[in-house]
Amino acid sequence: MEISSIEFEKSLEKITNNLVYASIHYRLYTNLCNASEEYNIEINQSPVFWQLTIEAHATSTILMLCQVYDHHKDSFNLKKLLNTIHSNPSLFKKECFYERIKDRPLADDLSKTPRRLNNKTLKQDIQYVNKETNPLVRKLIDFRDKQVAHIDKNYVLNAENNSETLVWKEVEELILKGHEIVSTYESLYRASSWSSNIIGDEDYKKVLNAVRKADLK
Repeated sequence: MEISSIEFEKSLEKITNNLVYASIHYRLYTNLCNASEEYNIEINQSPVFWQLTIEAHATSTILMLCQVYDHHKDSFNLKKLLNTIHSNPSLFKKECFYERIKDRPLADDLSKTPRRLNNKTLKQDIQYVNKETNPLVRKLIDFRDKQVAHIDKNYVLNAENNSETLVWKEVEELILKGHEIVSTYESLYRASSWSSNIIGDEDYKKVLNAVRKADLK
């Protein structure tokens, strides 16, 4: 399927944004969980607020990740993006690359760096994001179908012994690998990268420390 550069860039940006936000929410979730021991007294002064905040970050992480690894033909998803790259290698031609970055500083130097698609790597990436070849992606999609899009009563009743339940280590792997994949093609396509860091991701400590100081007065 042929695609214009504008359509490709829109798809790439949407998927990368979702991965970045998934990473940010996941980091906030884990940081708040870890802080619950150090700030146990402070958090327990308003437990409903903190518990709902922690759960909101967990939910947002899963929602963003589900969108990234979705397989629906009409959605912006990583599988479709990689298949598009496979079908449209001309998007990565050297002359097209220079045209995209010609107004940037050091454009000439950037264009001298080889930026060729590696078909072996692309094939491996496609296999990774496909539920038919990666059990972890299938697990995420099954989790989405049974817990996110709607709730399967059998899934809930057997939740304690259900091997299909996602664990956070698996979520982290999907985030990191997804970010690695999009970063590869973002670099090849326009010599840029996205950071999953955000200024202020430890602002919650200011709130908890303020509560602690107020209690000491």
